[in-house]
Amino acid sequence: MVDLYGGTPPAHDECEVFYVQVDERSDSVTLGFETRKLPSHPSPEWQERPYNRIEFCLFFTDSKDLRVDGWTRSEAQSFSITAVPEEGFTVVLGHGRSGLRFSAAAVEVVGIRAYLASDAP
Repeated sequence: MVDLYGGTPPAHDECEVFYVQVDERSDSVTLGFETRKLPSHPSPEWQERPYNRIEFCLFFTDSKDLRVDGWTRSEAQSFSITAVPEEGFTVVLGHGRSGLRFSAAAVEVVGIRAYLASDAP
């Protein structure tokens, strides 16, 4: 992801959460994001066709302390991912007392793709 953006990936406010999957069998959580910020160093295959969106997933492993207190579009619009030295990451989707929270030991970027989306409302 960093290579695609020349060292500066999309900022927090340039991404939207569109997907959440909790897999209790492997203690993992996958969050899907979409951004309109196009990469400065796109993959060669992307340059062959038009696109205006990038989609990627963050795959969190060894997740724990999962708590879900309501889930609506409102909670999906507010998120934070904080690196905690020697512990991993703390993830919060939502605001106040509503939303989804968990911690994870590691995270990996997976499923990066470019596509053309309509700007229709």
